[in-house]
Amino acid sequence: MSDLDSFRESVGRLLKRAEDEAAGRRALSQRNEGRRNEMLLRFDRYADEIQDSAIAPRLSFLASQFRNSQKPVMREEFEYRHRIELHFTHTDEFPCIADLTFLIVHCEVQEFLSVKFEYVILPAYVTDNFKFTDSIQVRMDEASYPAVERFVESCLETFLAGYLKARAV
Repeated sequence: MSDLDSFRESVGRLLKRAEDEAAGRRALSQRNEGRRNEMLLRFDRYADEIQDSAIAPRLSFLASQFRNSQKPVMREEFEYRHRIELHFTHTDEFPCIADLTFLIVHCEVQEFLSVKFEYVILPAYVTDNFKFTDSIQVRMDEASYPAVERFVESCLETFLAGYLKARAV
């Protein structure tokens, strides 16, 4: 066998092995895609439930207590995110603006999600508590809902304490 024939066979084996490995990776990727889609559907179901039952009603109640608040706004952003915001406008009584945001994101650990909270009151000089962030990680199951509800209420009470300090006298 000539050196050229040997080279052709060697290249043929390398190409065949590479094609077989690529086919294996494609099959694994398709299986992983199926699991990923199932996980995303599960996340969306729990995130929707938390947003609709734990966050939105409490934000709506808080908004109803102030004439300068706007209706809570729900936003879906990106593949893993659920977001709900509440905005307070500037008034003579409250000489500032305030924005609250709850964000629900999927954690790297498949069975968990994270609820993140942030508020900002501007201008910052109207209160010593002008910015705050917190988060909680919970398992994606119904048993986690009370913990999320307590977390949401605690965050809103923290905001309220800072916001009421901004009230003009």
